Amino acid sequence: MKAKAGFTQCLDWLVSDTNIYAHFERVPGGMNLQLIQTGWHTTVANYAYGPMARDHYLIHFIRKGCGVMSDMQNEYAVRENQCFLICPGRMSLYEADHDAPWEYYWLGFDGPWGEEVLAEMQMDAARPVANLGDSRALFGLLDRMTRAIGPHGNYLTLSGLMFEVLDILRSARGTCEGASPATHLTAQDRGRKLVESIMTMVENSFGERLNISEIAKNL
Repeated sequence: MKAKAGFTQCLDWLVSDTNIYAHFERVPGGMNLQLIQTGWHTTVANYAYGPMARDHYLIHFIRKGCGVMSDMQNEYAVRENQCFLICPGRMSLYEADHDAPWEYYWLGFDGPWGEEVLAEMQMDAARPVANLGDSRALFGLLDRMTRAIGPHGNYLTLSGLMFEVLDILRSARGTCEGASPATHLTAQDRGRKLVESIMTMVENSFGERLNISEIAKNL
């Protein structure tokens, strides 16, 4: 569903028992820190998303469960009270565990201020996973963000809460330590993951027009 969010357009939003999100268009001219998307999801066993690349930074904050995140070169284990970063232009795939699937929040943003916060957290494409330490205040703010999502977008409210979330991350830069080391994927593993992703895309597109060009574009 689409909604007008004041000076920017809410491209899509959803509120359900297991998934809440809002995705916004970019503000013309750019900003020092711009909200692109935010949401919350309780996943099912083996839930997977990707591989795909994005044009903004995206952090997932794991509240419960465990799973893996892959940048198609390395695979990282990610569990409760950790977060993982996806950088612009980087192909990524993430998958929830079978026995303990994730419950997570996510926050997508762009702009130099966001880059500075990530630098202070010492998170980047080579170090995409961090421990959150005392995350009660952080998850409280993320929960407020999801509850603010609605038919009118509430872009300004969500943007204000995003500033608070990133300020908490900036203040906790000494406790957001790097997490589990990566498992390097072999060429065979990377090929297998791509094939599995293509199969998932085809299955999820039942009843829709899907051709090789569209698959190649998404991959």
